[in-house]
Amino acid sequence: MSRKLLLCIAALCALVFAAAALATTTYGPLQTWTTGANASSAYNGSWSVNIFATYGAYATTVTYIDNDGYHWHDTSAITSSFNQTYWTDGSLTRKMYCLYRDQFSTTGSCYGN
Repeated sequence: MSRKLLLCIAALCALVFAAAALATTTYGPLQTWTTGANASSAYNGSWSVNIFATYGAYATTVTYIDNDGYHWHDTSAITSSFNQTYWTDGSLTRKMYCLYRDQFSTTGSCYGN
């Protein structure tokens, strides 16, 4: 790849992370993620969007866990640089949860609102 293209990609990634940070709650801070690493938010009745963003396409899972039976809801498990899910299961109190499943480490963060 050319140097200009790499700089453009890096700038775009930084812009995506910065824009997301302004409007959301970060519960999995920008860090290096390795296989099995995970993070979760506090329980809240109003979480509606859950996102795991990484620098590159890696295997991640985002879901919601309710506090009534600790069931997973609206789970998305894909290989992508941007994995998101939306709450659709009514008014249960829930927390956002993200899991890094790839064999290669990368930098990324989990956030939502």
